[in-house]
This record gives sequence, C-alpha cells and structure tokens, in this order.
Amino acid sequence: ISRACVGLQLADRRGGITAVELDRFYKQLQQVCDQFLAVPRLPQRAEVLDRAGELDRFCAEVDIQVAINLLAGANPFPGTKLRGLAEAAGMVLGTNGVYQLLDEAGNIQFFLSNAEPVPFSPEQLRVLQSAGLSVDVPRTINPAQSFDRMITFAQKLANTLDGQIVDDNRVPLSERSIGLIRTQVYQFESQMERQGILAGSPLAQRLFA
Repeated sequence: ISRACVGLQLADRRGGITAVELDRFYKQLQQVCDQFLAVPRLPQRAEVLDRAGELDRFCAEVDIQVAINLLAGANPFPGTKLRGLAEAAGMVLGTNGVYQLLDEAGNIQFFLSNAEPVPFSPEQLRVLQSAGLSVDVPRTINPAQSFDRMITFAQKLANTLDGQIVDDNRVPLSERSIGLIRTQVYQFESQMERQGILAGSPLAQRLFA
C-alpha cells in the first residue's frame, strides 16, 4: 500500500468539531504516519473549522421533527381498535412499545405511539383507553413520501376513532397547515440532496445522531 485515506466527521447534532478536537486528530494521525515513515497531507486547520461550522449550520436549518398528535373526543381511544387499525395498515409493534411502519427494505417510515406515558404492548392494548396519540416521521429515506403516508394514516385514525388531528400546542391542523408542513418537508429534502446528503442515508444518520 503506497497511500491511505483517513476521514474525520466534522459535525453531528452536538455541534461542529472544535479546534482542540481537530488538533488532537492531527497529532494522532502524525504519530501513525511517523511509525510508517509516511508524510500526511493535511488541509489547513482554518479551512477545516470553517467547513465544520458551515455543515453544522446547515444541519441545524434542516433538522426538524415532523410529528402530529391525535386527541380523543368524548371517548378515549380503545387499545383494541388501535391495534386493529395499526396492524391493518401494515404496522408492527416494536420492543420499545411503539408501532412502526417499515418499507420493503426494513426502513422505518413513521411511528405511532401513545401520547400518555404508557407504552403499547399486546397485554396493555387489551385494556388501554388512551386520550391521545402521536404519529411522527423519524430520520428516514424519502421523508416527504413518509409524511404523506403518515398524514393519510392519521386522518384515517381520526375519522374512524372520532379524534382530532392537532399540533403540539393542541391547535387543530387544517388542510392548509398540513400543506405548509408538506411543502417545508419537500424543501428540506431537496436542500439535503443539493448538499449531497440524502435524507435517511448512513451519512445523514451520522450527522443527525
């Protein structure tokens, strides 16, 4: 082997790499090179730190949580009906007590969870009476498509169980509000593509970890 490449992640959701962390990396890399009588070609520290700052700012701009809530009306949501509707939609109950919809490749499309501090379980669903539910899109491939599927499912839940779709402030979500959220999700997905960071990809998972 005449040459080797070493990569360094410049940012995650804790922030961009610091000058101290970069210096430590450069020193450790130099020590490895000294053992093999190799000469490292390192970019200027200022350039690396500037790039880390730019990447961190970009991630902060597109780092949003897409979630909606369903509030029960006069009667709470019965666990038996929730289970039937979730399973009819192809969702599976995870070990964390949350229903999840998976695509053909096993990627999570969206979650369904209890808004109350009681996780779903086969036993609990037999007697559960929930006042509210939460449906959200995780860090997933094709977030805009996942959002549309999530909205369709949430609307079916609301219609079937006589519930109401609301935001985190319990304000009812109109079709216009849902459309605005959809547009924002599409825009952020396009921004990530232009930066060479595909939503839900291993690179995106590392950046937003």
